[in-house]
Amino acid sequence: MPDRVFVEGVEFLGRHGVSGRERKVGHRCRADVVLELDTRLACRTDDVKHTADYSTLAEIITTLGTRRSFKLLETLADHIARRILKETPALRVTVTVRKLGVAVPGIPAAVGVTITRGRG
Repeated sequence: MPDRVFVEGVEFLGRHGVSGRERKVGHRCRADVVLELDTRLACRTDDVKHTADYSTLAEIITTLGTRRSFKLLETLADHIARRILKETPALRVTVTVRKLGVAVPGIPAAVGVTITRGRG
């Protein structure tokens, strides 16, 4: 079983949603990522270049979450996953993106999506 590196609870103001109003006004969003990778070389060398840097992961999330606007959280999560796979040695990545405090029936604390993407 591969090792895991994760970053939880990265918050940003995202302009994502089906309606134009959602994309204009925005919502508080929160994202988590879990990367599956082999960290043995990083453990032996004690060098971050052989694993995933937490700052890089948080930057990818906030950059894509704030500088782009998507109708679907699925699309945002997919972009985050593909960029992480491109920029890190991760074999697989799971991305969860939530909109917080959305006005839908039942008044949920959050709505969102979780996707998993891998190499090849």
